[in-house]
Amino acid sequence: MHWLQDFSFSQGVRLDPLKPYSGGYLHEHNVRWHCLIPPVAIDGAVVSLRRHEFTALTLADFNDPHNLCDDCLTHVRGYKPLLVCGSTSSGKTTFLASLLRAVCQQERLAILESIVELPLMSSLWMRCQTQGDTSMEVLIEEILRLRPDRFVIGEIRGQEIIAFVKAMTIGHLGLLTTLHAESSRQVQARIRFLLSLYTSSFQPEMLGDSVHALILQRGDPPQICDLAEINI
Repeated sequence: MHWLQDFSFSQGVRLDPLKPYSGGYLHEHNVRWHCLIPPVAIDGAVVSLRRHEFTALTLADFNDPHNLCDDCLTHVRGYKPLLVCGSTSSGKTTFLASLLRAVCQQERLAILESIVELPLMSSLWMRCQTQGDTSMEVLIEEILRLRPDRFVIGEIRGQEIIAFVKAMTIGHLGLLTTLHAESSRQVQARIRFLLSLYTSSFQPEMLGDSVHALILQRGDPPQICDLAEINI
C-alpha cells in the first residue's frame, strides 16, 4: 500500500482511502497502469499493467474480412469525423494510433486526453492533458487558437462528450476519437445516454452531419467488423 501510494505520487496523481483508485501511463515502457485499494478493493490492492503495441502494429495487422480499412482511410483523408469503437481490449487505441501514423504524420494534429496514451509520432503533433479545472472543453477552446488540422479526443468516457459536441458544432474537420461500444446501435445509444447526462440544451440537429463509427471486435488479431453511419 505504501509503495503504491509513493508510486502514484511520483506519477503526479493521488491515491489514498478517500480516493482509492488511480492510473496513468508509463511512456518509457508503453504501459498503462491502474490500481484500486481499500476500501473499494475489499481484499487488498489490485493493480493492472497493460502494454500497448503502438509502434509494433500497423493497419495491415488487423483482421479485415470485409475490406473496410481502405474505406476508413478514404473517410479520414477526407477530414470527416470518425469514432473508433469496440469492447475493452478490442484494439481501439492501437488502431487509432496506427491510423494516425498512416494518415496524419504531415499534419498539425492536436491530441487531447484525460490519461495520456497516444504516442507522439510526429514533430508537428501536440498533446494536451486535462488537469484540475482545465477540462476537455476548455482545451478545445485553447487548441482552436493554435489552428490545428485535426482534433483527436483520446476517448469519450463521460464529460468528454461535451468536447466532442463542441468540436462538431464549430464545424472543425478531422475529429477522431474512441468510444466503448460493440455495435453501431450501441454507439448511438451510448452517445445519447452521455448527452442526456452531461448536456441539457443539446439538440441532435446541432451536430449537422452524421458521424461514422468503425467497429472493432476483440481477437488475436483484432477484427474490423463494420464502418457505419451513425445518426445521433
